[in-house]
Amino acid sequence: MIVSVDPGLTGGIANLSSEDGLWLEPMPRNENGIDAQELCRLVKEMRGAKAAYVESIYAVPSSGAHSMMVFGKTYGVVIGILTAFDIPIIEVRPQTWMKEIYHGCPESLVKKERSVWAFKKIFPGINANAPGKKSVHMGMLEAALIAEYGRRQ
Repeated sequence: MIVSVDPGLTGGIANLSSEDGLWLEPMPRNENGIDAQELCRLVKEMRGAKAAYVESIYAVPSSGAHSMMVFGKTYGVVIGILTAFDIPIIEVRPQTWMKEIYHGCPESLVKKERSVWAFKKIFPGINANAPGKKSVHMGMLEAALIAEYGRRQ
């Protein structure tokens, strides 16, 4: 079992296992940002995972201080909860997983389109739509791609 996390507030969580296939969830949120209790409940179900691949974060100079603080807080909660459940954490830079997962992708596609292309190729027939929506949830979709990267490692 491989767990993966796209750690932003609009991120997602994936669980990829040979027995159960792919399971996806949006990052749980409440009025204060990340819903740490709900995230704990989700991660508790993943105890025994071989590893958790978490997209590493970095400062984006054009982002405001508040948004970077919220992102950092969310990342810290994710790392803390995974650590509390004794799931080994492997941080992976976006460029690293994308280089492997986007292999063969048409160069004309932009990042979002590349992720959708790769997801459809790797997980045909699996729905990565936001719960109750008709649109793709990019956080869940990219968490799935990070899980696939982890599986290949």
